[in-house]
Amino acid sequence: MIDKVTLRSKAHRPSFTDYLLATRQFGALNLGIVQLANAENPFGIWTDQTKSLAASNEQGDSVRLLTLEEPTELDALITTEDINLRDLSIRLF
Repeated sequence: MIDKVTLRSKAHRPSFTDYLLATRQFGALNLGIVQLANAENPFGIWTDQTKSLAASNEQGDSVRLLTLEEPTELDALITTEDINLRDLSIRLF
């Protein structure tokens, strides 16, 4: 398990792009500013579960997802909140 990941950037630049973070369990993930358009190259987070995930896009829209354990929970949240992940991949197994 990776207990905590916090990414920060300087001058409002994306702090998370073109990376793949994968582990069985994440505790708290704070990705900072995520560049969602990545020239159609997928990147993101793959895990069995995470306790929380926070991020914002370059326009300042933020999202916070809590206790994700099932792929259907993630799909429902993305649909309900009308989140467009573009090239960002969040996969729960």
